Amino acid sequence: MYSIKNHSQSELLITGIGITSAIGQGKTAFTSALMRGQHAFGVMQRPGRQKGTSFLGAEISSLSYPECLSKRLLRSASLSAQVAIITLHEAWDEAKLDEMDPSRIGLVIGGSNLQQRELIQTFDKYADQPHFLRPTYGLSFMDSDICGLCTEQFGIQGFAYTLGGASASGQVAIIQAVQALQTGQVDICIAMGA
Repeated sequence: MYSIKNHSQSELLITGIGITSAIGQGKTAFTSALMRGQHAFGVMQRPGRQKGTSFLGAEISSLSYPECLSKRLLRSASLSAQVAIITLHEAWDEAKLDEMDPSRIGLVIGGSNLQQRELIQTFDKYADQPHFLRPTYGLSFMDSDICGLCTEQFGIQGFAYTLGGASASGQVAIIQAVQALQTGQVDICIAMGA
């Protein structure tokens, strides 16, 4: 989303949408699955989801990675961060943001505690051998880790932050992005619901 200023008023233009969900990666796959009434709900199977009980949910089964994304970055990123980077890539390309001034692009990620499952799994795995734990583990505790990975991959030089609003986090991110545009903090603001 970005702001276009004309002689009489400012108007917001929303462009560049990326989607990654349990029923489809990318706008086309997601829309097709949605129109067919497809769902992916079931008992959670991914390691770290079950602790002696069964929880229902919808998990992303696999991801397709665009060739242009940094393999080193993706290899070290959590699943949450990989999804964020891949989804942002789709939106970024559609909005043609490579042509824009990176210092005037902001990023707001709605969500909190985005990587807790992976953090707990890593903690359990290295509990008896903490000296093998990667130093970046300490940074993953902060939700701003996803902001850092996205800004590194896409060269965003404006502000980047996360905010929580429970199930309304994505909507709060949109509101914050609109306010950043209206106050002139940035010319382009990406709102992501993680």
